[in-house]
Amino acid sequence: MPKFDEKSCGAVIFKEENGQILYLTVEYKKEKGYWGLVKGHVEAGESELETAKREIYEEVGLTDLTFYPGFRAEHGYQPKPGVTKLVIFFLARANDDRIEYLWDELVAHCWLPADEIIAKLKYPGDGEVIRQAEAFLSGDVGE
Repeated sequence: MPKFDEKSCGAVIFKEENGQILYLTVEYKKEKGYWGLVKGHVEAGESELETAKREIYEEVGLTDLTFYPGFRAEHGYQPKPGVTKLVIFFLARANDDRIEYLWDELVAHCWLPADEIIAKLKYPGDGEVIRQAEAFLSGDVGE
């Protein structure tokens, strides 16, 4: 496995509405048009899942979530030259979808079906994570 300079954890958060699965994406203030999945840096002493839960709360205020223990996705990318980052995602259903921006990091959010969210996300690896979540939720998790 390659060496990574940074590590973040987050979640693919979804809800069901009118029989359709919708995924949460957020627009970050630091760069206009930067849509991504909720994630953030691991703090000392935290497990990956603890990091994901903390980041979800800090960024969008959600706490009533059901996590799917069989799902874990990861991808690496270069957020800037000379820096490689590993991001680990869990899968969580929002049992209460009322979003509240608790920190000053976000400017917008939306719930979208898989194809629309994939087109909106800044990083292709995030889109692949959505595809993996779709396969997991449909039971199509082939080899």
